[in-house]
Amino acid sequence: MVASRVGIRAFAIVGAMAVGGGIGLAAASCTVTPTKQEQPPATTSFYRDIKPIVDAKCIGCHYDGGIAPFALTSYADVQKQADAVKQAITTHTMPPWLADDSCIQASGNSYVGDRSLSQDQIDVISKWVDEKAPEGDPKVVGAPLEEQMPSLSRVDATMAMPAMYTPQSDPDDYHCFVLDWPSTDVEYVTGFRATPGDPRVVHHVIAFLAEGADATTVTQKNAENGGNGYTCFGGPGFNAKGWIGAWAPGSMGSDYPAGTGLKVSPGAKIVLQVHYNTLTAGRLPDQTSIQMKLDKTVAKEGHMQPWANPAWLQSGGMPIPPDTNGVHFGWGYDATILNGGKPMTIYSVGLHMHTLGHHAQLSVQHPSGPDTCLLNIPQWNFHWQGGYGLDQPFTFNPGDKMYLQCDFDNTTPNMVQWGESTTDEMCLGVFYYTSN
Repeated sequence: MVASRVGIRAFAIVGAMAVGGGIGLAAASCTVTPTKQEQPPATTSFYRDIKPIVDAKCIGCHYDGGIAPFALTSYADVQKQADAVKQAITTHTMPPWLADDSCIQASGNSYVGDRSLSQDQIDVISKWVDEKAPEGDPKVVGAPLEEQMPSLSRVDATMAMPAMYTPQSDPDDYHCFVLDWPSTDVEYVTGFRATPGDPRVVHHVIAFLAEGADATTVTQKNAENGGNGYTCFGGPGFNAKGWIGAWAPGSMGSDYPAGTGLKVSPGAKIVLQVHYNTLTAGRLPDQTSIQMKLDKTVAKEGHMQPWANPAWLQSGGMPIPPDTNGVHFGWGYDATILNGGKPMTIYSVGLHMHTLGHHAQLSVQHPSGPDTCLLNIPQWNFHWQGGYGLDQPFTFNPGDKMYLQCDFDNTTPNMVQWGESTTDEMCLGVFYYTSN
């Protein structure tokens, strides 16, 4: 994904001067006329060399209406932003990829859809920019790259907030919107994407599943507040048993692992919790929506699980003293408690902190032998969060511990603790699993 802050202007100054001289008789004079040196012919072209890279690594975010600030879907788009593109890729700002690949590679695994560029790809784009971004022959297009960014392959249902909503409190407003599940049959959500109406004020989105008595509870809450949701600071207002999907800055949405999905029964409600933060942009109206891929059957039912130390969530939990660096929190527990003590298969992992976080890691501690690192983010960036799919699903066995650790630098004069506000902090892991 490409950060909205990538407005970098790069300037290249190219000059050439030919200097000549003459030898003549004494007292003779000559005039030296500078001649323009011809540029060497371009050896790169957009369609052959650049388009395959941009299609695989960039346009998942850089399209009209995407989360990036400009599109890169045509030659004209990329040529216009050529200098900024070179600056972003050579500084490794873009494409954003926060995971330390050596973490997962230590166990012989890798991540799905690695957006990072190889040095060869960086070099060829830089050369193309230096050669004044030649277009080339549109009929001569390079072969597409094998690695593609994860995406939502099909949209079977779109659900939106019933009306525009403007945050009512500063700097944080948590509001839950109740959406009617559209199907009269059991369905499985096999892919999910959230689209903030105005990402300048949307901090995060979680789609909770409410069924049975929970569906009745949230329907009543919604009716009591005129049908446009209810305040839900600290939680969705019921004992939610699962998530359908989530969005945080940098999330793009994608299919869930093949053959898996999240079960939803007729009569269910989707409670869309939207966290608004007005600190930067003020109270802007928003109408967030979600899109889902649906299937009637799946091989295995999936579950999306948040993971954190329950003690951190208590009053005064996870204290981060003022003016301190390297404040560390860690916690582990046997995650098979979620699955009746039986083995489970983990397909993807994610991490979540706020703005004081600088490092986070999710790993598995085994009763014997070395730990298995699932995700390590050595340089946390609040603006780029998302899930990381595992190329090879990981088997989590009874006796293993899912270990979460987070490190914070608090340069403020205030004590910061666990909380829902952007100025509070969190240390949260998320993983998607099925029962073996």
